[in-house]
Amino acid sequence: TRPEDLNEIVHDVVNVYRMSYPNVTFDISRLGNIPPIPVDKEQMNRVLANLLGNAQAAIKDLLDQGRIVVTTEHLQNRHLVRLSVADNGIGIPAELKDRVLEPYFSTKDEGTGLGLAIVNQIISDHGGYLRIVDNEPKGTVVIIELPLSVKKS
Repeated sequence: TRPEDLNEIVHDVVNVYRMSYPNVTFDISRLGNIPPIPVDKEQMNRVLANLLGNAQAAIKDLLDQGRIVVTTEHLQNRHLVRLSVADNGIGIPAELKDRVLEPYFSTKDEGTGLGLAIVNQIISDHGGYLRIVDNEPKGTVVIIELPLSVKKS
């Protein structure tokens, strides 16, 4: 892994989704001033595609009201970069929040249940953390925190 511009990866993936889902508002106006971080670009593309795909599925019944907000910020005091993907969709019931990270668990009829499990594994492999919280007033936020440097083992 070499230092990559996470905002550039966000732009690339969001642009693909914008073309596929023209009725969804993709807000990337809150991409912060973040330093390059050591990530595998292809894997981070997968992470973002998965999170945007899940967010899109959660808002698909909102017609033109669906909104996905991607945010990045540099947490200098913690030597982290935080990436958040928020939607205003149906949300994840509290009792399922932990389970959605398990392999083969899915809330979607056509889902394999591997998406978030793979995302979680990729983030973990990068030395990062993933958590899922409620978006206010409704929807879900997936928060990923990635270290600015790779820990040498």
